[in-house]
Amino acid sequence: MKITKDLAYLLGVIGGDCSIYIKEGKEYTLRIYDKDKKFAKNVLVPLTKKVFKVKPRVRFVKERNSWYVTIRSKNVIKTLTRKFKYPAGQSKTYEGRVPQQILNCGNLSIIISHIAGWVDAEASSKIKTFRTEYGTYKYPCIELELVNNKILEELHLLSKKANILSTRPIKARRKYRKDQKQRYVICWNGVGKCSLISKFMRHPTKLLKLKNCISSSGRPI
Repeated sequence: MKITKDLAYLLGVIGGDCSIYIKEGKEYTLRIYDKDKKFAKNVLVPLTKKVFKVKPRVRFVKERNSWYVTIRSKNVIKTLTRKFKYPAGQSKTYEGRVPQQILNCGNLSIIISHIAGWVDAEASSKIKTFRTEYGTYKYPCIELELVNNKILEELHLLSKKANILSTRPIKARRKYRKDQKQRYVICWNGVGKCSLISKFMRHPTKLLKLKNCISSSGRPI
C-alpha cells in the first residue's frame, strides 16, 4: 500500500481516537469514534472507502454521544497491525507508535497530513496570551494531549522535519483522578504553524475553531 496524503491522514486519525479488535478467525474490527456527524459521514466514510476499498458502517451511539465508523475486514486489520504495527486492544493506547513508513518519509505534505490526522482526532485549539509593557499579544495554539509520551516525541520529530516545530512533550497540568494515568502534551504555537496545519485538516468543527483562533490573534495596537 503506497503512502499517500489520504492514507497518512487516516493513519493519524486511527492512531488517535480509534480501536482495533481481533478475535482470531472470527472477528477483525476497526472503529473510529467522533462526536461530529459531518466528520464521520462526509469525511471518514468516503475516505475509508477510497483508501481501504471497503464500505464502512456508520451509526450514532447514544451512550457515548459519538458517531462510530466501523470496518469489519481481515485484510484491513492485518494491514494495520502487521504493516503499520498498530497494536490491537487496549495496548494500542499505551504501546502504539507512529508508523515507520511515516517517520522515514521525506514528503512534507505526507508528514503534515499525518500530523493533521492526529490533530483532528485528539487535539484542541485555543488562543494564548502574553503581556508586555506594550500590551497583550494573542496567538493561536494547537494542543495535543496523550498518555503515550512516545507518540508525542515522534510527532515532535516529525513536526521538526516539516518545519512546523512543536514544543517538546511535557507533563500535562490538569486535575487528575486517583486512578488516572499521567498525560503529556505538545503544542504548535503561532499563526504560521497553525495556518499550515489547518490546510491539511478535514474535521469541520475543529478546523472552524482553529481558523477563528487564527483570525482573533494579533499584536496590540
